[in-house]
Amino acid sequence: MLATVFMIRDGDFGSDYDFKLIGALIGAFLALYFWFRHKKLDYVWVYAIGFLVWFSVEWFLQLMGIRDIKDAFLFGSPISSFMQALLRGGFEGALIAVMGIFFADGLMAKGKERVLFGVFLAFVLGGISIQSLAQAQPIRDVGGDVLSRRDMLNPIGLFLLFGALALTLWWGKFKATPLAHKRALYMYLVMVSIALVWNISEFSANTRWIEMGTFENPVRATPVIEFIALSFDTLIEIGMAYMPFLVFAYLFKLIK
Repeated sequence: MLATVFMIRDGDFGSDYDFKLIGALIGAFLALYFWFRHKKLDYVWVYAIGFLVWFSVEWFLQLMGIRDIKDAFLFGSPISSFMQALLRGGFEGALIAVMGIFFADGLMAKGKERVLFGVFLAFVLGGISIQSLAQAQPIRDVGGDVLSRRDMLNPIGLFLLFGALALTLWWGKFKATPLAHKRALYMYLVMVSIALVWNISEFSANTRWIEMGTFENPVRATPVIEFIALSFDTLIEIGMAYMPFLVFAYLFKLIK
């Protein structure tokens, strides 16, 4: 009755928060640049909503024991779990969301601009892959003291994910204008591309895999369950989880 499925993250990248801070600042710069250049707050709102939601979810996962994490460091000094959640909110939430809408807008353009953004996206995906593979480990420490062990079947987590899915589909069907609908679709495809490259690279680097069982006695998942779990993570836990950041901005009329 207590057996479940775990998403495992390991490697130095997850415990080194220097890069997460830099990434969060890059996302903020991109949002402000779009504001100053186009006189629109689209990216600022997506960044702010993404940060607040992702930080809240990360902090909640830790408080409820859904995610079990190790110590982390910022510029060589240990940081609290609260600070970890803040930085993950800025990096894994805000930055990635802004990247999604940034490339979505670029790929919706025409002619040379679309080609330029396509090449830039390929460059970013290549960078993600190189960064992940650079953290490669010789073996997967199945059942060991890994960076993060998250319960993928926790009812609260699943409720939030399918709530995000339902909200996005409802908005797309009944509220979105054709242009907003197209923008959201492109953003989703960008998010899935990032998630796919990230998962494949980390899986190849032995820093991401799937386990089954309990927190006290986890074992490696079967290949079929591992494929299903990683696909679910790509399409729903990453791809769809970011969509409400854009949807909320439209629903609250923060984006004209």
